[in-house]
Amino acid sequence: MPTNKNAFQRYVYLDPLLADQHHYYDIHDLTEHVNRCLRAEEKPEVGERMIQKDIKDLEGDPFYIDIARPTQGHKRCVRYADPTFSIFNKKLTDDEKNLLKELLNTLGQFEGLDSLSWFDDLKKRLKLESKQTDAIIQFETNPRTTDSNLLGSLFTAIAHKQVIRIYYRKFDEVREKSVVLHPYLLKQFNTRWYVFGADDGDNFLLHFALDRITRIEPQPTAIYRECEHSLVDRFEDIVGVTLNRNKETGEPLPCDDILIWANESEIGYIETKPLHGSQIPVVGDEEQALRKRYPHLNAGRFYRLECIPNRELFQAFAAYFSGIELLEPLSIRKEYAEIISEMNKNYL
Repeated sequence: MPTNKNAFQRYVYLDPLLADQHHYYDIHDLTEHVNRCLRAEEKPEVGERMIQKDIKDLEGDPFYIDIARPTQGHKRCVRYADPTFSIFNKKLTDDEKNLLKELLNTLGQFEGLDSLSWFDDLKKRLKLESKQTDAIIQFETNPRTTDSNLLGSLFTAIAHKQVIRIYYRKFDEVREKSVVLHPYLLKQFNTRWYVFGADDGDNFLLHFALDRITRIEPQPTAIYRECEHSLVDRFEDIVGVTLNRNKETGEPLPCDDILIWANESEIGYIETKPLHGSQIPVVGDEEQALRKRYPHLNAGRFYRLECIPNRELFQAFAAYFSGIELLEPLSIRKEYAEIISEMNKNYL
């Protein structure tokens, strides 16, 4: 059996790919991966014959690892037969196991996470008690949602960087559509879950509500593309998940400097739960100038926020009824006034 340092280092590189049950790697893929790692450390590369020998050595003394060689398409893949195996598995200490048990017991009280199959599997391995306890923390959930299984599958796809095909149907459409997606993020907003990812064709960033997804199919042979966008930046400029774009260029619309007024009874709610992260109160000379410009608003407080208007922002305004007033810019005030006017027609 090989005892030299170079062979051991190649085992370190090979182990995560052999343990990956979500992608299919053949000898060529394994060799390319090892050589990328070797180049990064400025070490000489190896050929496929060497990697084949490494795999053979892993099957012999002293490892005796069961290696599976399934066929996927035209590829003869190589992986551990046991999907839970790793050469470098390390047993948890008692302290680590006890800490993990406590964490899992806490997570088990978070509604929605227990739908993930790995969660129950991990609890069984650690021999955690399955007794029911009252929740200490409770998230807002939708009892009519049908996406709990999808949530676990999408979580796994993102964690393992696996390309998927999504089948979905909009509420107002009968025909089912599909798209090949490189998934990056699961995000919850207003009790609804969304998955964000790049379209396989044009790399355009898309998002889908899970309650409109009918099923997903893993694409294990497809090559996953990392996200080219900053999802943090994307959500900084909006409320919720909808990013409105210029219809001609496809670029996101610019942020607007939005001015609102809140009456006395809503100030505490507005300040402790801002409509958007950019929200700031107007003070000093600017506040005095606004008092003169809007003399009918002699109480309350003015706020500015800088974001891209969307449906979710207008919904946030509407939640305060007459407690807040959208003042500027006039174009957005007019758009919101038209929404209110259409709502009012239902009650005339």
